Amino acid sequence: PPRFAIIYQRFHDQYTKLHIWSMMGYDRVLYLDADTLVIRDVNELLYGTIFEDDRDELLGVVEDVWQGQIGPNFNAGVLL
Repeated sequence: PPRFAIIYQRFHDQYTKLHIWSMMGYDRVLYLDADTLVIRDVNELLYGTIFEDDRDELLGVVEDVWQGQIGPNFNAGVLL
């Protein structure tokens, strides 16, 4: 949108990660930002007990701390 043109241009590449929600034929899709450092096997994340609970939550996030302040945002560098 023109009103957000400057912001949109800056984050244009970030919106491509939203296409993972349209990937059909997979039980799970793991998205990792290029600057994400994986130090352990991701199988626990993909196939662990996180999916065994009968919860209705669709989103699990931690507070995003920037310069010592907690904001209303969350980091989308890891999506499952």
